[in-house]
Amino acid sequence: MVRVLFVCTGNTCRSPMARAAFLHLCAGDARLAGRVEAQSAGLWADLGAPMSGNAKKALAAAGIPVPEHGARGVDEGIIAGADLVLALTRGHGKELLRRFPAVQDKMFVLGEADIPDPFGGDEEQYRACLVAILNALTPWVEKLYGRIQEKERLV
Repeated sequence: MVRVLFVCTGNTCRSPMARAAFLHLCAGDARLAGRVEAQSAGLWADLGAPMSGNAKKALAAAGIPVPEHGARGVDEGIIAGADLVLALTRGHGKELLRRFPAVQDKMFVLGEADIPDPFGGDEEQYRACLVAILNALTPWVEKLYGRIQEKERLV
């Protein structure tokens, strides 16, 4: 089992959408189905805050199941429990490294470009954000399959 953590600012838009999209992609890939877990957290989360309504709408419009969600903050425990930490922007990555230096070997930025923050935007901005997330996730699905194989060889 490979455990992935997605990290953004408040854990109400980007990281929960990334988690839902990632789980959806993995469920549709026989190589990964049942072999990955994912969580999301925010660097400055309002604990327990729900996922943004427009984030839910964007996921539903894309045919991605909308999970139950309550915002949570990044802490030592959630970092320690993750095999891979994916920051939604370079700024998030820098802050993660500042707070949790030990994350360095397992933390990466999700995409080649920062995922834009749709917070407070309209549905179209959230849909565009989800498209950017899905595009950034695609290469990670292949990389994770390789990590799973590597992990299983060590057992």
